[in-house]
Amino acid sequence: MDSSSMTKNHVTHSLLFAGLGAAVYLAYQRYRRCPSTGRPIVNLYESDKLVCEYLHFHYAFVGMCQQLQRDGRAEYQAMEEGDITSTRIALVDTDIDRRRVSFEQGDACALRESLGEFDCVLAANLICRLYEPSHFLCRVKRLVRAGGFFVVTCPFTWMPEFTAKDKWLGGFLDDSGSPVTGATGLHRELSDAFELVEEKELPFLIRETARKHQWTAAHASVWRRNATL
Repeated sequence: MDSSSMTKNHVTHSLLFAGLGAAVYLAYQRYRRCPSTGRPIVNLYESDKLVCEYLHFHYAFVGMCQQLQRDGRAEYQAMEEGDITSTRIALVDTDIDRRRVSFEQGDACALRESLGEFDCVLAANLICRLYEPSHFLCRVKRLVRAGGFFVVTCPFTWMPEFTAKDKWLGGFLDDSGSPVTGATGLHRELSDAFELVEEKELPFLIRETARKHQWTAAHASVWRRNATL
């Protein structure tokens, strides 16, 4: 979605669900530089007509975001080696109006009905960590306004400890022995209500220690909500 898709006075409401990392289509090309906690909010604030709500299953993430919102800064410990850590400080740019976002702990598979509708919904590295991914994707169809966008990134690292195998969208062989991928599963779940706009690979890097990093390539897709189901 570019600026031409919004009128000058239109306020865009976005809902973000974050797993390992997050961004939104408004800042799509900048995703690979985004760590996990709160960074999509910084990108979102570059639009002065945007209000955002951020949901995460774990309160530790939400609490850190709320601290950054309240204080504009947060101190944290980065692991260097074994028991050795270093103190670091996360800062929010002083030009950012932190009042235009709210943070909430929530279960993506059991969202409250009062959330309403949004112009853009992001599910970042979330789908393969849900116990009912199909249920969440069905709910998204009611969260995104007609003409709005659903942005989903996922590395499709299916694990039975997070998602029972019979709930996986992909990562298995069908009855004929043909492979079914997570991307194929997304198409199956979304194509009745959304039009695929773009899909690509989005690599991201997670620091574990001073000498160890986790490099992952997420599959990213952007979907535009149809006017009617």
